[in-house]
Amino acid sequence: MALQGTPEFREGWTKISQKELDGILTKHKLFADQKQGGERAKLSMFDLSYLDMSGRNLWQADLTGALLCHCSLEEANFKDAILFAADMRFANMTEANFDRADLRGTCMAGANMTEASLIDADMRDGVLMKSLSKGGDLAPIVHDEATADWSVPSRVAPTCKAPRYLIQ
Repeated sequence: MALQGTPEFREGWTKISQKELDGILTKHKLFADQKQGGERAKLSMFDLSYLDMSGRNLWQADLTGALLCHCSLEEANFKDAILFAADMRFANMTEANFDRADLRGTCMAGANMTEASLIDADMRDGVLMKSLSKGGDLAPIVHDEATADWSVPSRVAPTCKAPRYLIQ
């Protein structure tokens, strides 16, 4: 079950254009270079599917729960970045650097990770939770039909599901 299509979660991810992303990453580069006017990229719960971040410096960027399906991430620097529960299905991560990155609960099914560096990356299980509107109950956000590839039926496409003990 994907919560993105449910009424409580329809507005869960913020979709931005390549131009908007480039502006955020320009400010982040200033932050990474410790220059005035810089600002850490805070892309938590953003839908960045199909966008190009190849060769960009995303050192210490926050991409918690971000949708990065089919993204071009070749030679990008994600050192010390937070990608907790990010959906990176079918992304091209060729030669990307994820050293010391927080990749807990990240879904990378179908991704190209040729020569990607994952030194000291945290790849333990992890589940992003969403508060339901009634009663304060929590439910897992499952990336099974997010924006991976609508042309491929979900029964065929790789999925990333929460551990069974979290789903009732």
